[in-house]
Amino acid sequence: MSVLFIFLLALVTSTAQADAFDGLAAKPHVSYLVTTTNGAIIEQHDMLVRKAPASTQKLLTAVAAKKLLGGNYRFDTQFEVSQKASLKQGSLNQDLRLRMSGAPDFTRTQLRSMLKELKKHGVKRIQGDILINDAKFNGYHWSNGQSWNDLGVCYTSPSSAVILNRNCVQGNLSLGKDGETRLFIPKHEPLRIENTTIAVTAKEKRAQHCDLELNRGDKNHYQLTGCFVPRQKPTPMKFSINDPVTYFASILAAELKSLGIQHQGSIKREGFEVPEGQVLVKQRSASLDSLLSRMLKRSDNLIADVVFKTIGAVYYQQPGNFRNGGLAVKRVLGSAGIDLSEAILADGSGLSRHNLITVKQLVDVMAYTFNNDKQLGLINLLAVSGVDGTLQYRRSLAIDSLKGKVKAKTGSLKSVVNMVGVIETEKGPRLFAYLVSGYYLPAKQYKQYRQKLNPIRQFERDFFTQLLKQGKLGPIQTASQ
Repeated sequence: MSVLFIFLLALVTSTAQADAFDGLAAKPHVSYLVTTTNGAIIEQHDMLVRKAPASTQKLLTAVAAKKLLGGNYRFDTQFEVSQKASLKQGSLNQDLRLRMSGAPDFTRTQLRSMLKELKKHGVKRIQGDILINDAKFNGYHWSNGQSWNDLGVCYTSPSSAVILNRNCVQGNLSLGKDGETRLFIPKHEPLRIENTTIAVTAKEKRAQHCDLELNRGDKNHYQLTGCFVPRQKPTPMKFSINDPVTYFASILAAELKSLGIQHQGSIKREGFEVPEGQVLVKQRSASLDSLLSRMLKRSDNLIADVVFKTIGAVYYQQPGNFRNGGLAVKRVLGSAGIDLSEAILADGSGLSRHNLITVKQLVDVMAYTFNNDKQLGLINLLAVSGVDGTLQYRRSLAIDSLKGKVKAKTGSLKSVVNMVGVIETEKGPRLFAYLVSGYYLPAKQYKQYRQKLNPIRQFERDFFTQLLKQGKLGPIQTASQ
């Protein structure tokens, strides 16, 4: 980039606007960019600084998926046999393969329906192994750079080809009449969780520096330890399955038994690609458009990472993983003129701290999304301020003048607050992105913001109200100025 170009960009940036961020309590670093829909820069600050995108990464995943896979793409789960099925008195005398492709919405109810369909076809006994084929993906279930101590909770459920009930088990923790803690997990869930938590008061918890901790073991064995402050009602707990195949095999065995289908053989993983055989029963996922709507509006990590791996699988015609997914997304978006060569795409969800992107690259993706909405149809899948998704109850946008005006993808990690999208202003639509890093509000300051916006939400309020009225940014005041 030429020195002259950088100088011209500096002229566009208002010094008053850059100074406005100094009042934020934790003094974070803020990069932002506002443009017209044809790419003319209106305002910018440090637009070429790479930062963690968090869940704004999902916008890249969505655009690449629509371009490569199409909105009608579906994930198939199917029972099949290698040879032509031949039943003898209700007995299937060969191995039965369950080919799984990472359908993120596949449920136990759907599995039961598939088995019922098998039974309708006359299958009363299976004399052979049941092979759970997960060769659609390979490599890690979690991306490099994810926080290891988050892996036991459901917003980081493993993006395996084998998914059942979102690879998530729900339960609760409460205090028994004897003063001991009680962990409830439904009996039909094949998890083993040792609960050694102790009940304490909030004051005791602070004094002992004791939090709840979840340790993950093999084959879905967990240990829940630490201090628990009881509430009047049981505290909901959600546990991520760390061994999807073992979990699925246990559920499958239970469903076979409940339906009276006898099985003489093993249920085991088949981790290599084999040609498709005769399909006996097939279950299709919701359409990609439907899945992307949930992914963008509700910031669904499981869908994002499964779609990301699928992009890699389809583009390179090989098992999908986080490595080829990142390369494929870059190439698909590169074909649209979006240069991501200097970005790091470690996953599709934005959970990895290895991801790096600039606001310039985010706005480039947003511009392509906006200007090609007839083909992509993604703008209405974004969260809408005051209406739905992650923007429905966001305090910074909870005023009548902003309701329905902002369509965007949000993103957050520890100390990170981001957004990319479009706002309808009095001067016409404006594309924007901001990446805030290093934001921290000490707990002792929480009380003073109960009745007013905290610094980061005040920044957002000022950012959007200025754009709404003027189509550009004026001096931005924060809560602490």
